[in-house]
Amino acid sequence: MRRRRPGSTTRSSVLDAALAVVDEVGLPALTIRAVATRVGAPPMTLYHHFANKDGLVDLMHAEVASRLCADAGQPTWRAEFISLCHQVRRILIDHPRWVPLISRPATLTSMPPRERLLTLLTADGMSATGASVAISNAGLIAAGLTLIELTYRDSEPRFDFSENFDVAIRAFVDGIAVSKRTLTAVDTPR
Repeated sequence: MRRRRPGSTTRSSVLDAALAVVDEVGLPALTIRAVATRVGAPPMTLYHHFANKDGLVDLMHAEVASRLCADAGQPTWRAEFISLCHQVRRILIDHPRWVPLISRPATLTSMPPRERLLTLLTADGMSATGASVAISNAGLIAAGLTLIELTYRDSEPRFDFSENFDVAIRAFVDGIAVSKRTLTAVDTPR
């Protein structure tokens, strides 16, 4: 292993190393020593980027969330929703051991792609609250369907979830379009 020169370990390299360790051994087996070995730095130097292991896991959660919610640059909210949901599926299928990172309590942070999707939805007449509800539900549906797929992917008989996933996401997006009037009324107290 080649050692980095002191001070050359970046937060990005530490996060990439930590996520790679989780890919290999899972979140419960994550250690600072394993991350340090992967990044090629002494363990104590990593604490420049976080206070303790919980701080590292919080940073990892934020990194995974930003990857899951990366802006696909689609011109319409429908296309962006579909791209976003497929992106969630693709990342979780490729990195199933990241699931515990996204299923832990965390502070909601502002993400530009989410804000852009909110803007697209509100520009099409949906209330801000209705748009937030729709975005949250899209994420939950995409993650939930993917978790089911991960649970059954090694079972017999083999079942191809990809087409079913796409059909379900498109039906959800169509449902948002149809119920847009209902979602504009979400801001009204009940």
